Amino acid sequence: EFSDSIIFVKTAARPEILKLSSNPQSLIFGGVEPSILTTTISDTYGNPVENEKAAYSILTGIGTILPINIKTNSEGNIFASFLQSDSYGLVVIKSEDSNVTPLIYDTTSLYISLKPEYLTLTLSKYTIGASDSNVVLFTVYISDTNHYPVSGENIRITLISTTGNTDIGA
Repeated sequence: EFSDSIIFVKTAARPEILKLSSNPQSLIFGGVEPSILTTTISDTYGNPVENEKAAYSILTGIGTILPINIKTNSEGNIFASFLQSDSYGLVVIKSEDSNVTPLIYDTTSLYISLKPEYLTLTLSKYTIGASDSNVVLFTVYISDTNHYPVSGENIRITLISTTGNTDIGA
């Protein structure tokens, strides 16, 4: 009887894909909350590549990037914190792995906005009849003095009707 075995050896995957994201994607000017940058490096099949390095740079805007870990972990992730400076506006950040040819990189954008200045409320319908079963869509847009969007603000809308007030949330 003949018996043989095959031994599979896992080899380091070649980095092919780099993705960069920021969370949150907008910050309020003067705040201390950072935006967490996540770089994910994977092979051509989407498998994570471990122990790979990536470098961050700010292409547009001003701020500071502080690395949380230097090399990719077992999930292929590198984390860093973006801290705002004394400037507001658009910030474009680049992450790249220059150890491979061709160079792989990605960019992410975040916006540092001023304090909320404007609130715009848009309704899909302005009147509803007593027997009308249609839904009215409320769209609220909050922006700063430059009309750039401001996220993370809580709002409360109260409807006033002939039958009383209706509170629709915060």
